[in-house]
Amino acid sequence: MTNIKIALELGAKKLKNSSPTPMLDAEILLCLVLNKNRLDLINIENKTLTNDQHLKFMSSIIRRSNFEPIAYITKQKEFWSKNIHTNKNTLIPRPETEVLVDMTLTFLKNKKRPTFLDLGAGTGCISIALASEIKHIKGVAIDNCNKTLKICKQNLIHNKLSDRVIVKKRDILNNKFTQKFDLLISNPPYLREREFINICKSIKYFEPKNTLVADKYEGLKYLHFIIKNYRNNLKKNGILALEIGNYQFKKVGFMLKNYRFRLLKSFNLINNDIRCIIATKI
Repeated sequence: MTNIKIALELGAKKLKNSSPTPMLDAEILLCLVLNKNRLDLINIENKTLTNDQHLKFMSSIIRRSNFEPIAYITKQKEFWSKNIHTNKNTLIPRPETEVLVDMTLTFLKNKKRPTFLDLGAGTGCISIALASEIKHIKGVAIDNCNKTLKICKQNLIHNKLSDRVIVKKRDILNNKFTQKFDLLISNPPYLREREFINICKSIKYFEPKNTLVADKYEGLKYLHFIIKNYRNNLKKNGILALEIGNYQFKKVGFMLKNYRFRLLKSFNLINNDIRCIIATKI
């Protein structure tokens, strides 16, 4: 029989070679087993785990030690203070995408009844953040995978937003929309094949490759298509919000200029690479 404090220490030790945050991961996984939050663990650290609880905890520790992402083990990821259901069919929501959402709000807040098109919705995290923040907004979220769309719909229903966001099965690279929107927003695939080969194991072995890799060479296939082919789906003074990859800003900037967009705002990572951009059509 093992108490909580010792179980956490053992779990963290097993994760030291597979996670940059072994103790945090162990705490999250034990909270999942016990249905507690992390603050609770401090007050019950001397409590003994049952055999069943210990087995479940160690099973999740083994999964994490094999580089499986925490979000897939817990089946959820926090985004915009919402618990977003995730599984192996969805890209795990990331903090940079929260930044992208935040950047758009400044440009939407004065519009009376704004509309948006979420290109490559995945879990629906972007649509959920926008719809929860702007009560009178309505949108369309598209993805080309039925299993992913199922998760997206579940998340919208769970957050009571399914009445304001329509989910459709569409391929980003096949634009059939005639409707115009105030916002086009996307975190599209933008990695090059060689970047994926060298990426960390938790992403490489578990997250869906097609949500990450755009092409073999520059990673610009989706970005170029969106900028070129969705321009007419923006209303006057509408905005385009995109996540882009490392070292892509210069070429994306050229595309924006070529297809008559004006850059309004960008977000720099710690290494000064630009990850998020906001533009408007001229």
